[in-house]
Amino acid sequence: MIQPRSLRSVAGLSLVELLVSMVIALVVLAGVIQSFVASKQSFIQESEVAYIQENARFAVDLISRDIRQAGSWGCSGSGNMANAFDGDLDSLVKSTAIEGFEGGVSTLPAYLTNADTNTDALIVRYGDTNNAQTVDQHTTPSAIVLASSAAYSVGEIMVLSDANCDQAGIFAASAINGQTVSHAVNSDNCTGMLSGTFECGNCTSSSDCDDGSVGDVMATGNDALYSAGSMLLPFVGHAYFINESTFDSNLPSLHRVSITTTGGVPTTEELVSGIEDMQISYGVDNDIVADGQANRYFTADQIPDDRATAAGGNIGWDRVVSIRIQLVMRSRNIVLPQNNTTAYLGNTPADRFLRQIVSTTVQLRNAGL
Repeated sequence: MIQPRSLRSVAGLSLVELLVSMVIALVVLAGVIQSFVASKQSFIQESEVAYIQENARFAVDLISRDIRQAGSWGCSGSGNMANAFDGDLDSLVKSTAIEGFEGGVSTLPAYLTNADTNTDALIVRYGDTNNAQTVDQHTTPSAIVLASSAAYSVGEIMVLSDANCDQAGIFAASAINGQTVSHAVNSDNCTGMLSGTFECGNCTSSSDCDDGSVGDVMATGNDALYSAGSMLLPFVGHAYFINESTFDSNLPSLHRVSITTTGGVPTTEELVSGIEDMQISYGVDNDIVADGQANRYFTADQIPDDRATAAGGNIGWDRVVSIRIQLVMRSRNIVLPQNNTTAYLGNTPADRFLRQIVSTTVQLRNAGL
């Protein structure tokens, strides 16, 4: 006969035992959750650090490569620069290799109106040697005959660099016919002359430019022709500035204005996100006899003239030989446990984004030669 179990033999957990078990489980669960949260925070921080460092490397490399090409007009050491272009973008299309704007001080040109006014802007200008063509002959003051069919467009801004390395000229192609590229007077060119040193902004009329009566140094008349073997290159003008991202209005980015191949129309592109500030200083060789070495660094507003003069202390954009750039990189997401207390280039942001300052100094390879 089977004996029935006693009530004690089938009893479950007591209330105290159940509570102790629940406390132990909660402690273990809390540890798991804390470990998960810490792991997630560590992952976010590491991802943001990688994001900042990768974008910083790309931005510094991109701007540095452009700066090193500044003033490359196809032949190093070109003595005279004639700028016949007089279109709507004459402040972007100039013979000055480098030009800057100090945030909050300088007046920005129309194509930089979207720039953050508290950050600096930089213009880099040079000729595109990768798409250069050789000149067979310069038959008239406004007709260039190439060695092969012209690979350019009417209205495209060009640079003609003499084979003797003593002259270069900027113009908009007024006509293209087979191997011939013309640079005649029209709405984009104030003159057909590409000799001497001048900017079309100095001309009160096309006849003034043609007869050499204005400008800093003008060759005689309109008859100076370029020699065979000269180079014809597309003009490159890049203006770098900081503005909010086109993809996320809460994220600052580095942008660039470039000139398209037709008619010098500017286009703006977003290059690198996560760049909040850009501060630039310019190394100027202001020796009486330039030696290509920077004597002092200036901000853009301290360099008032395109060309240095003795009266101005030999300070001008044509005497800039190096550029020092500082960028403030910012994370996409909030990372810090509390608001910033660190100043970044004079600004202390009251938020919890991660930031890092990167800097570089770039020597202009085509300056001071």
